[in-house]
Amino acid sequence: KINIATVLYNDRKSNYKTVLNFNEKIDNLKNFKSPLSIAVEKNGKFLIADNKILRFSPDGKFEASFGEQEGDIIGHLDGLLNVATDKNGKIFASDQKITPPHIMAFNEEGKHLYSFSHKGYHPGMGFITRGMAFDSGNRLYIGDIDLQRITVFDNAGNYQYHFGTPGNRAIDFNGYYDLALDQNNDVFVANYFGRCQKLDAKGHYISSFANADPPSGIMYTTNVAVDANGNVYVVAFGEKDKNGGFTLAKDASGKKVNIFKYNNNGDFISTITLSGAEKIPICLTIDDQNRLVVLYKNTREIGVEVLKEQP
Repeated sequence: KINIATVLYNDRKSNYKTVLNFNEKIDNLKNFKSPLSIAVEKNGKFLIADNKILRFSPDGKFEASFGEQEGDIIGHLDGLLNVATDKNGKIFASDQKITPPHIMAFNEEGKHLYSFSHKGYHPGMGFITRGMAFDSGNRLYIGDIDLQRITVFDNAGNYQYHFGTPGNRAIDFNGYYDLALDQNNDVFVANYFGRCQKLDAKGHYISSFANADPPSGIMYTTNVAVDANGNVYVVAFGEKDKNGGFTLAKDASGKKVNIFKYNNNGDFISTITLSGAEKIPICLTIDDQNRLVVLYKNTREIGVEVLKEQP
């Protein structure tokens, strides 16, 4: 076990600086269409799950896309949902295939290697995936929002085990929506309808945090990420309004926020605000430089903002 600790200072907020921001205007999209997920390769390049897998350079320049799109065929994309990269640079993607396996592995050049996990209810199967992460042994953890469970595969795509049951108890998933792992292989789960959970690698319950706080606090949790220090970043929204949007929570200065930072034990540290006008996080992750990487959108643009904590 790696000892993880974060010191909490009274009235001290985390100070984050935007170090990179690249985007495309909504009325002139060139590469983005409807991105859903982001990952960062060891070389600092960004992978984004969109209609294909998009690759951008470390400074935000579009480089290439890959993933054949010929429908419900093995090795081809048919509604891309998630993208993740393992410790060796292999790329994994999930999509909405109906018949063939819907989890795919690609090499670094984007060549399809193998597929696994058919649609279904049985162990090793799934429906709509959301959240993909690797543990220290390079095993793949995949969450499923339909089945409300997390399934673990080895790096070759062989089923290992699964865990998670839907319900309202502290140990249950109350609308599973995303997952992340820390360096101890503890699993952090974001539940859409309330609270986050910390579980061990086998899915045994440890604790809860970021409990639902209606009407304008932590509600509708959609993303979770963990940095190298074990800090946990949660994307959450406030009460739904009559127009189908959300009344976002506000920080002490009155700014609207929906990124919340906790330590590894679930103690609240601070809120984090993106630059610009009301950027809505689509997905967030942590890169190898321990920077917070946020795929976002607003009424004018879709883009990526990278933030680095300042001393």
